Amino acid sequence: MGCWLRKQKYLFLKHSCQYEPITPIWVDPQQIRFVTGEIGQPNSVHLDPNDAFSSENIPLGSIESGEWDRTDVEFSELEIFDGVYDRFANELPWEETDFYRKHVERITSGFTSYSSDSVDEFENKLENVDHLYQSMQSNGYLTQKELHHIPFGEIYVNISRNGELQFNGGGRHRLAVAKVLDIDRVPVQVLARHKHHVYLGTKEWKVNE
Repeated sequence: MGCWLRKQKYLFLKHSCQYEPITPIWVDPQQIRFVTGEIGQPNSVHLDPNDAFSSENIPLGSIESGEWDRTDVEFSELEIFDGVYDRFANELPWEETDFYRKHVERITSGFTSYSSDSVDEFENKLENVDHLYQSMQSNGYLTQKELHHIPFGEIYVNISRNGELQFNGGGRHRLAVAKVLDIDRVPVQVLARHKHHVYLGTKEWKVNE
């Protein structure tokens, strides 16, 4: 963890961040509507990876220019949201969801999918999603600090030029479950802010007129 924090401090200074980015901001998960980046081809983890920023290359709280915030891809369109919704809102067994079938099709065709090389491994990981849902339903949303005693790793979001929160990556499952459970608020960490119009207060995000 110390190495990660030192790297973040270096990147923090290099990219001229103007506030304490480690501190989570609590937001309504329904406000995180869009996804940063275009959707790519399936990879070894996701059926629909989004081409977003990486915390390995920029620090939390970076100020970034460009057209990255002009997106029409909604989080609800992601395969993981469909899977979580079918599993818990529609009360389907995983085996009857499209999410399950698509991953199993890739795995049985010789691809690594959902970081799984076998159907058994995949199904074991789906049990973790069940546990996540049960925990959040019973205990509410627990921060990474509460769970693992670390100050980072919350849902990563970006803030567009219009002040809209966009899902960046990291925390897909947690955000999907929080949306399905209609959790009031979740902690997020801002990876990138568009250089135009947006600034942060200590705990809130606002739009410059």
